[in-house]
Amino acid sequence: MPTSLRRHNLQRLREELNLTQAALAGWIGRSAATIKAVEIGKLALSENLAALIASLTGGDKEWLLRNDLSEPMPPLEPVSVKLAPEDEAYNASFVLLRHLFDRLFMSARRLKCTQYRRDLEHFIELMVEILKETEQQPDADLSYFISADPFEFFKAHPEFLDPDLKSMINLDFLVRDAYRREKALETLDRKARREAKDANLRIAKLNREIRRLKERAPRELLLEEQKIPREETAPAKVKLTRRKSPNQTQASHGPSDRHKSPRSSASQRDGVR
Repeated sequence: MPTSLRRHNLQRLREELNLTQAALAGWIGRSAATIKAVEIGKLALSENLAALIASLTGGDKEWLLRNDLSEPMPPLEPVSVKLAPEDEAYNASFVLLRHLFDRLFMSARRLKCTQYRRDLEHFIELMVEILKETEQQPDADLSYFISADPFEFFKAHPEFLDPDLKSMINLDFLVRDAYRREKALETLDRKARREAKDANLRIAKLNREIRRLKERAPRELLLEEQKIPREETAPAKVKLTRRKSPNQTQASHGPSDRHKSPRSSASQRDGVR
């Protein structure tokens, strides 16, 4: 970038170290937004931050604070403070991945624009979205499978392999890893089928038990009913008496009544005498 377009010497120092804003931010324990804000002049470089950057990069503290773009950059001093190995590995991983992605995309741009390339572009877009949404991915699993055939083809015909890919991939490892994943997935598949079979057996056993209980319930109910005494089960007999109406009572005392009282019969015999 031309000097006239620079706004801060911090950018000159970063470019001299061949670092991205994110990488430099990781070195000093700040955010990439802070580095960007200082470089574009939106945020003033504090003395404490300048001292931290100088101690970790070997840059000159006063040169950073003066921010004279016309002043040559002083030679870098030996770094007095070293990063912890895990922090250095974290920062170096970004540089390594950036280099690898640059080569991968360069190889992809050499491919003809066919449906396969469009599928690859769509796949990359999905991966970028996942990268943005995921803070940290757990250890790699065996959730996907890829055949070893493409790797074995390029092992047999290395002249067809892209030069950038040839310099950065290990085909022997990719072939072994593909077969390892295939074997592991087969093991998981057998385990899943075995678990499904055991679950089906348990379900069948429960269904048989349910049918047995349903069949036994009516028989047990019938036996319980047979144990109850007959007089308890028979309905109670109610003796009904029919009340005679007044008309029927008067008619019973008429001349045609066959059942006469003894007193009326005796009166009639006295009258005959």
